[in-house]
Amino acid sequence: MPGTGRVLELPVHEHRSERKLIELKAVARFEVPQAMASSENALYLQILHDGGVFTLNGVEVGNIPTADEKKTVRFIRPFLFPLPAGLLRAGSNTLERRWSVRENQILVPRMYVGQADFLSQRFERHFFWQNTMAQVSSVIAAVIALIRLGLFVLNSKARAYFWIGISATGWGLLNIAYFLPPVPVALFPYWHLLLYMGISAMPIGGWIFVVMDCGAHKPWFQKVCLGWAGLFCTIYWLNYLLTGQTLLPLVTPVWHMGLSVLGFYAIWVLIQTVRARRQPRHVAFLVIAVSAIVTGTIDVALMSGHQLLGFGGYTLQTVAPLWFIVVCMILVTDFSKSIQAQQAHQRELATKLDAQRQEIERLHAFERQVQQKQAAAHERARIMQDMHDGLGSQLVSSLAMAQGGELTPQQIYDLLRSCIDDLRLAIDTSTDSRDSLALALGNLRFRMEPRLKAAGIALKWNTQGLADDLPLPVEQQLPLLRVVQETITNTLKHAQAKTLSVSVASSNAELSIDISDDGSGFDVKTASQTATGKGLNGLNKRARSLGAALHIHSSASGTQVRLLLPLPLAPPG
Repeated sequence: MPGTGRVLELPVHEHRSERKLIELKAVARFEVPQAMASSENALYLQILHDGGVFTLNGVEVGNIPTADEKKTVRFIRPFLFPLPAGLLRAGSNTLERRWSVRENQILVPRMYVGQADFLSQRFERHFFWQNTMAQVSSVIAAVIALIRLGLFVLNSKARAYFWIGISATGWGLLNIAYFLPPVPVALFPYWHLLLYMGISAMPIGGWIFVVMDCGAHKPWFQKVCLGWAGLFCTIYWLNYLLTGQTLLPLVTPVWHMGLSVLGFYAIWVLIQTVRARRQPRHVAFLVIAVSAIVTGTIDVALMSGHQLLGFGGYTLQTVAPLWFIVVCMILVTDFSKSIQAQQAHQRELATKLDAQRQEIERLHAFERQVQQKQAAAHERARIMQDMHDGLGSQLVSSLAMAQGGELTPQQIYDLLRSCIDDLRLAIDTSTDSRDSLALALGNLRFRMEPRLKAAGIALKWNTQGLADDLPLPVEQQLPLLRVVQETITNTLKHAQAKTLSVSVASSNAELSIDISDDGSGFDVKTASQTATGKGLNGLNKRARSLGAALHIHSSASGTQVRLLLPLPLAPPG
């Protein structure tokens, strides 16, 4: 060491009271037998933090970047330097290292000079378990952190996902130290604090996740874990602001010990859970948690300058991949169970929906039956009402007049024909027929035209302006057809006409029916005052039931009857 000339046993782990750049030199003298000097040899360093230049017997054998005015170097890896043939002499040899240190910590690793094959195996084994496993576990941790934290963002109630995501993120931050190139001097304290935050997050997130996975709801445990991590980070930063130092020789071991104590509580919860349920995942958690406590203790001892194993490197890397592999398996298992539960739920819903569909179809069938029965009953009631109001009353009055000898045979014939016409109109406008107004008017024309022709009356029929699909309910077709039929019948009986014109047309606003003849005409006012039965009063009554306007004009040159029915139709009245 500079200015001291002390003889120290390797490895050396010391702390300085100030943080500034100094140059260091270490010299080791050792004896080598003749058999070893004639073989292929190498220089092996278990772990090298600060780099430096290595010379053997005055010849440079290795050169690793070291700290300077602008950067701080912090390697966490072993190094192996092959020695040129003949450089190692039988007898006394001198190994020298020159390097620079800026931080508060001085580390001189244990160094080995020996056969190249033997040391190469140790180097590869050490490098694999410490550095390669750090790379593997970092990739796994990054994937788990993205998945778990993403699931937590989508479902904030899944807090266990959050804590395992924090654990994975902490492990990724911790492993930055294995891959980070030399750090600028001004950024080193921030990087160092970030490293400690990763050291905090990895175990604390894991302990909280384990406790929650065991079904133990312990809010106080989460608060203690977060408080312990926050306390150390606060002390570290205050210490740096007040003293400029980045290492806490006494506080750091105590803080790591506190993390271990929190881990012991999680292990106790795991033991209770395994005893109660014996689930494989909790058994795996217990084994890994115990291993993490042991390897973490070994690593903390190494950070404090005490090497408990001949390995000489950090050992937590051997356990962390197992932890994250188990977490991955649990994630896959939970996801598979979730899919299975969702599929079972979908099958259950499909079964319920099918049962509901069958029930709805049954209810619809029952409703159709009820509607059909109601429609049939309504149609029977309508026909009975029509027959009572029209045909029935006409037959009763005709029977009374016939019994009193008031009717001639011709009048009886006319009454019977009128009754038959009424009956046919009721049939034409029945619900089951579903005929349009145009077709019902055509049937009426077919029945009335022979009678008009026999009476010497020419019929002019025009329904080209009538829409074929006019939505006119049967309840309103019948009184409309009766108006047309009675007007034609009146012309036959009284008008002494030669020509009869019937014109029916429709628009979006109204339906119009115009009936005119060239007969002798009559006095409308007088006829209205003296009319009985099916005369003008009957026509007016039917028009009012439709909500239509009826206009009758008559003179010596003929009679014109016009019915205007507004559209859309009002309810039958």
